[in-house]
Amino acid sequence: MKLLLPTAYFPPISWMALAMKAQEIQLEQHETFPKQSVRNRCNILTANGLLALSLPLCKTRIDHDKTKDIEICKNENWQIKHFRAIESAYNKSPFFYHYQPHFEAFYNKSFPSLIQFNQASIELIFKLLKVKTILNYTKEWELEPKGWRVMRNFFPKTGSNKLVLMPPYLQVFSDRFDFYPDLSSLDLLFNLGPEALRYLYSIDLHSIQDKQS
Repeated sequence: MKLLLPTAYFPPISWMALAMKAQEIQLEQHETFPKQSVRNRCNILTANGLLALSLPLCKTRIDHDKTKDIEICKNENWQIKHFRAIESAYNKSPFFYHYQPHFEAFYNKSFPSLIQFNQASIELIFKLLKVKTILNYTKEWELEPKGWRVMRNFFPKTGSNKLVLMPPYLQVFSDRFDFYPDLSSLDLLFNLGPEALRYLYSIDLHSIQDKQS
């Protein structure tokens, strides 16, 4: 399967499940940037419920710019806020402190563009899962490139994708919330650790592909 995916900020679990089984991956960078999507948001589960961590973007013409041209604002203290939100949500998870140094170092780095930041976030997840995957990028805009499974519009703009069939796993706040499927891959990593990779391979891809929008 040759897969065309959107770039993503610590991608949702369904994104990762697709990527794990793809023969080749391309990330879309020539689309007109869509607001409020996985491209600059990731969903985590906190004591108060679902929280979307959004990257601050400093382009003023987002409705007209291509994804490859979107820059991240440097005048906000967002990196500390995101890391603290993740720490607060997952410090009681089984594997948070095992992986914490990697994420603390990640949020101390600076990435000028959205594409660069997202690639680093994806590569960090792959590294911690011990997966070797090459990320390529589109060279031009094509609505339906021949030979590619196009999934750029599958992922919902807000919330988690509860239509995707995913086996439940124990989440930090399972005592107060029903299982939330398809959160950021952070949720899976901190709760399952090395078993996260096995979980990704267990997901039925037909339940993902059949619901593509």
